[in-house]
Order: sequence, then C-alpha cells, then structure tokens
Amino acid sequence: MGSRLVVVDPRRTWLADRADVWLRLRPGTDGALAMAFLNHVLHCDTALLNEDFTDRYVSGLERVREQVRDWTVSRASSECGPGVEEATRAVELYAGSHPSSLVWGVSIDMSRSAIGTAHALSTLVAITGNLDIPGGNIFARDPFGIPRRGVPHELFERLEGERIGADRYPIIRTGFPYAHADCLLDQMESGESCPIRGAWVQGTNTLVSSLLPIPPESIASSPGSRQWWHSICS
Repeated sequence: MGSRLVVVDPRRTWLADRADVWLRLRPGTDGALAMAFLNHVLHCDTALLNEDFTDRYVSGLERVREQVRDWTVSRASSECGPGVEEATRAVELYAGSHPSSLVWGVSIDMSRSAIGTAHALSTLVAITGNLDIPGGNIFARDPFGIPRRGVPHELFERLEGERIGADRYPIIRTGFPYAHADCLLDQMESGESCPIRGAWVQGTNTLVSSLLPIPPESIASSPGSRQWWHSICS
C-alpha cells in the first residue's frame, strides 16, 4: 500500500524488524524524543508544520515553540542513547507523509513522565494537521450511542463535581473518567476535600510508574498516604 513505518522500541520486535526507521531509545526517554520531534518541526524544518490547521485550531503555538527550543535531536540523543540517530528521518517521515497516524501504548502510559510525553506527542499530531482526519488520529466516539466507559457521568452530578482536579483542570471532565494525577497525589497527602481511603490498581506497577520519584520520607508525614504506601508495598 506504500505506507511507511516508524517504530520506537528498545527491543528488536517483529514490527521493528519491518520498519523503515527503528529508533532504539533508552527505556523511559520517550518524552525527550517527542520534544526533539517538536523542535525539528518548529525550528528546523517548518515546512512540516501544517499552518492551515494550526491557524484554525491550535492555540499557544508560540509557547510550545519556546518550550522546545533547546530540545534538539542532538540533545535527545544524549538522553535517549545512540539508537535514535535517525530521529530526524523518523519525524520527517511522519510529518511529511500526510495523513499519518501516531500510536503509543502502555510503555508510555505507565512511565513516570507519561502525562508530559503524551502531551508532547499529542501536540505533534496537532501541529502536523493529523488530528481527527481520515488516516490520522481520530477522536473515538461511542459506537451506536453505547457509552464505552459505563453510564454517562451526567447522570451522577455529585460524583462529577467531586472529580479530583477538575476545578483546576476542567479539560479532564472530557475523555477518560479519571482524576488528575498530580492533584490526586496532593490530595492523598493533605486529606482535604475528598479523602482517599483506598485504591484499585490494575494494569500497572504503581511503585515503578509513579512513586519511585517520591521519597518514602515525604510520604511519612501524612497518615493517609503513609497507610496507602505501606499497603502497596506489602
């Protein structure tokens, strides 16, 4: 069909072996690579920027441009390891092959920099004009009007009003029905508003993906979070 394939994976998988470009980055450095992709589009090869799309639908582009100014491919290579020397070719294949689709999975979702990395990758999708178009990254919709994630939250206004972080970050009221991760950790420590008395965790390793950067002594000051910490460690 003439499609081109870029695979970012430390392992030489079946798919990586068939890719046009295989980037063997150091595990956990996806965010640095994503920032380098943005740097290349916004500072090195601006022809890859879809100005028709960004002029109509994107705000804050100049702030993004400034944020990624220092994240060159050379800097990303120092963070990600020698396996990303073809990063420039990879982003040019993606951004220059309109439409293009960008897909990631749990290796990013469960990393310590998941939110920032997902933000950077979503920005890349938007500024190259691959957002919600045929062949690009589309907004998933409920099939045949059947909610994919349970009963519509509008039926439970009280619960929706208590979603942690929604007052500071209203965008989390759309999409996945989750609390804001940073606000959740703050609330676990403070116990304010809606104390966290338990947690159901599946499909992830909480210690590896979230709590390693948080020294245990910082948690020891809060009875609620201390109890939660001991429960997942035992």
